[in-house]
Amino acid sequence: MRLVALRWMVLTALLGSSACSALLDTDALKTEPAGDGGARDRGLADGRARDRGVVADRGIRPDAAVPTVALTLAAASGAVLTQMNVTGPAQTGAAIVFTLRNTGTAATAGVPLPTLSNLANFAVITNACGAALAANASCTFSVGPKATTNGPYNATLRVTSGSASSNTLTLEGTASGFTVPPVLSLSAASGAVLDAMNVTAPGPNGAPITFTVRNTGSTAMAAAVVITLASPTHFLVETNTCTAALAANATCTFVVRPTATANGSYESSLQVAVGETASNPLTLSGTASGFAPAVTLTPSADQTGMNVTPGANPGAAVTFTVRNTGSAPTTVAPTVVLSSTTNFEVSVSTCTAVLAAAATCTFGVRPKATADGALSGTVQVTAGTDVSSGTVNLSGTASGFGPAVRLTPASAQTGMDVTLAANPGAAVTFTVENTGTAPTTAAPNVVLSNTTNFEVSADTCTVVLAAQATCTFDVKPKATVDGAFSGTVLVNAGTGVSSAPVSLSGTATGL
Repeated sequence: MRLVALRWMVLTALLGSSACSALLDTDALKTEPAGDGGARDRGLADGRARDRGVVADRGIRPDAAVPTVALTLAAASGAVLTQMNVTGPAQTGAAIVFTLRNTGTAATAGVPLPTLSNLANFAVITNACGAALAANASCTFSVGPKATTNGPYNATLRVTSGSASSNTLTLEGTASGFTVPPVLSLSAASGAVLDAMNVTAPGPNGAPITFTVRNTGSTAMAAAVVITLASPTHFLVETNTCTAALAANATCTFVVRPTATANGSYESSLQVAVGETASNPLTLSGTASGFAPAVTLTPSADQTGMNVTPGANPGAAVTFTVRNTGSAPTTVAPTVVLSSTTNFEVSVSTCTAVLAAAATCTFGVRPKATADGALSGTVQVTAGTDVSSGTVNLSGTASGFGPAVRLTPASAQTGMDVTLAANPGAAVTFTVENTGTAPTTAAPNVVLSNTTNFEVSADTCTVVLAAQATCTFDVKPKATVDGAFSGTVLVNAGTGVSSAPVSLSGTATGL
């Protein structure tokens, strides 16, 4: 019974259910009684014979192969697929005819479609493959090269139809003869590392790199190229052979060297151009390291005889030169440091900005004094953290200095009379002036030779008197009996400093 069912499914698949119903032999499908197996086998055999007859009548062979499509693509005899060239000014070259053959047993599912991987340089020119291709049939089409600029090109070619695809052919060619305007290309020497153009102290220059400029056009440049560096501070152009207009496909070279005087990184773009025609830009970069400043201090004259007198105060200046002997600029402007600003001062300084490596600036130091005596001190220069010169000793002598007091009465001091109605009498004001070049060492002290007949009042001379300063005091006459009286007044202002005495006199009456 299982064999009958299997046969039924096969016939249904080949002929359809209606045809299979017509073939059904109910007698052959009847179940034979047990023990009569021979009759049953004869019935199945007769049924298989009838099935083969029906299939044969319909032209169907159960063991026949499935029809297929097989596409074969070939170029015309003698065609060279690697020389599909174009010669300018024409923009197309000779086409090649290709034959497509269907060597299969079934027609293509649709129109065969030639497919090119590079439509910029190849095109289908003619195509006779406009319909489905029958088994063992063929058709032709042609492909031609095209170009507008010089240079090589290539493409792959195959034909597809539905899921069927032909073999793939490679097409190649070269375009030449086209007029190409000047085109500049810029490249560095082989192996050059453009992002490691470093400088190491003491510098100031690093290793050079050679660059090549090429005119890849078919016409000459109008003028010599101009080399442009965005940061010429850190890159220098040397050994430049690009001094004339470049001919077609000609080259020239120049050298770029990094330069630095201080630690840090730097970067610049590099490009060449002639008018509006510019090359590809390149980026250059590097790092400077190992640089540090160092300053020295040198006097231009003897700095141990810096003397002062009252007629030359401050005294003559000595000029000092500051030099950066290091390999990097100072981080700040040099600062002059004096150990004694009482006896020395800075004058006429040009050290007002950062000092570059090997650069110099100058300043003057002059002595000053307010009293006699020896002068001494030191001078040095600082220029940032841990950057300072050595100290230079300064010395000199101040002479001719000292205080001097003068006493001047504001009115006549020889008629200082006393009466019964005016005792003490009218005061005479005296002015004390320090005419010297130094302060007094003590406050002025008024000294009267006759304190019986004279007394001091309204005294403002209570502190040290600076040079050229003044103070005042009053002297009043007094008496207890009639008669003439006299005396002197002077001022002391320290050891060895006193005014000349001034005479005082008057008369007492009515007492």
